[in-house]
Amino acid sequence: MAFNSIFDDGNLTARCKSQEKKHKAMIIHPGALGDCILTLHLCNFIKSNMRIDVLDYVGNIDHIALFPGKTVVDKVRSINSIDLARLFADPSKFSPDNETRLVADLAGYDWIFSFMGEKGGNFEKNLISTLYYTTSGDVVTLAAKAPSEYAHHISKFHIDDLVNEKFAAIEAFTSPENWKFDFEKPTIVLNDTQKANGKMLLRKYLTTIDKPIVIIAPGSGSIEKNWHIDNYKQLASRLKDRKADVLFVLGPTELERMETLEIDTLKKIAPTISSLNIIELSELISTADVFIGNDSGVSHLAAAMGTPTIAIFGKTDPARYCPLGGCVRIVNQDSIAFTQHCEEAVDELVNITMEEL
Repeated sequence: MAFNSIFDDGNLTARCKSQEKKHKAMIIHPGALGDCILTLHLCNFIKSNMRIDVLDYVGNIDHIALFPGKTVVDKVRSINSIDLARLFADPSKFSPDNETRLVADLAGYDWIFSFMGEKGGNFEKNLISTLYYTTSGDVVTLAAKAPSEYAHHISKFHIDDLVNEKFAAIEAFTSPENWKFDFEKPTIVLNDTQKANGKMLLRKYLTTIDKPIVIIAPGSGSIEKNWHIDNYKQLASRLKDRKADVLFVLGPTELERMETLEIDTLKKIAPTISSLNIIELSELISTADVFIGNDSGVSHLAAAMGTPTIAIFGKTDPARYCPLGGCVRIVNQDSIAFTQHCEEAVDELVNITMEEL
């Protein structure tokens, strides 16, 4: 082969690019559905400003299974598939030499962002030593909750927390003047096929689809966050009287907490759907003209998808924890209107919902 012939190979550049190292990052988050969804703006920031080609997310697979293909997250993995509990050991008694599987699970990452453990704690120290066993990557421990004096939304806090920890490193990748934040932009985007799946699922519960669709999720992970169930019943009945189709969505928590008689009462008012996985749930919500729920993971899901969302808050602070999206209405009610059946509270929700339809 003549010396210059390699420069005549039109595929040379393509081959070189294919062999370039992909920069990988991992997020570890053991939290609930809403907590994970509210980190997606952080994921966008990392992917946009830290030159990350592949972003993996480790968490409760029931909550994060929908991320690949619908968010900037490339791959997900169950937190139970990695023996992360080993990292809480006393560092003097922990050695990556004895952690072959753990070393393999964490190998190759340029960055690991962990919502487990504490800054400077055993978990962080052992995570660093395990990562360094194969890769000269960096570990950043991020706080799951903002301090009481922090005055902004938790999604902004996650980004601020990272920037405070690694400002110089991030600035080396992207100038701060180019750091853009759009908390109204959907972080979960379904394609046409996935939306069509939602329509097919909807047809299992409605004979026709010629009216506005209102999906109501009356539960949450905490009873204290739930608007009184009788308010939801009356709201659904009155929306149906206004020519809307209403569906109730119940998750595993509601099925455990609610009496059979209570569920049967909901079914008499409107179709009541349960036992959907997170992908099916997202596809169903994509069909809604309006979604109504509490301060819950499902409300965060609806808002993050861009579905018009009405979130009803009682004790929790919407300034810090409200669902984020371009079509979100927050209804903040006092304790009586929230915890008891209240005609005035239902009137307010009916009026707000009809404005959105």
